Amino acid sequence: MRQTLRACACWMFAVSLLLTTAEGCQNLRHQPTDIFSQYTLLYRRACDGGDANGCYLLAISYNDGVGVPRDYAQAFFFTQKACDGGVSKACTNIGWSYLNGHGVPQDYTQAVVFYRKGCDGKDPIGCVGLGMLYLAGTGISADVTQGVALIRQVCDDGNGDVCYFLAGLYVKGTALPQDYAQAAALYRKSCDLGQKAACDALESLKTEGKI
Repeated sequence: MRQTLRACACWMFAVSLLLTTAEGCQNLRHQPTDIFSQYTLLYRRACDGGDANGCYLLAISYNDGVGVPRDYAQAFFFTQKACDGGVSKACTNIGWSYLNGHGVPQDYTQAVVFYRKGCDGKDPIGCVGLGMLYLAGTGISADVTQGVALIRQVCDDGNGDVCYFLAGLYVKGTALPQDYAQAAALYRKSCDLGQKAACDALESLKTEGKI
């Protein structure tokens, strides 16, 4: 219990240090290198103490070469540890790594396994990634219905970017049969959720006489 509390304290201190010295994430790159090294040390202590979020942040540090030398193998190792600890977005990242051969040999079957883990953990990117694998039949038997359902659920949960993305698939007619009516409905939904590009795309469909 004491070890867990120590890990939590390290992770929270790292976050507080980040917020007080960087004025938000957008200014991180302006910080001195030794500041990043401090973050990384704290992430490692948190991870060693059993905090999966600390492992995830440490993985990002290794992947980006921030505070430590860039090392994709180490990034993968700590991402795996974070996934095992219940960080769903880490599982999704492992799926992406297997899909693209990033830090590990390319393996489409494993990509499916980990995108599914991410999706089961409610990570929207995991669900979209798994949906795309179903549409393409990559690492799994092609299933358009299942693929659309996975992506559509993220859209229905209020993600305007994903609604816009799915609409684009219907417009292009490559991964999905071309369907301007479906595209229009999704662009409208995305527009209502604040995605300006979707509003513009909807107007274009009207102007071109496609709906």
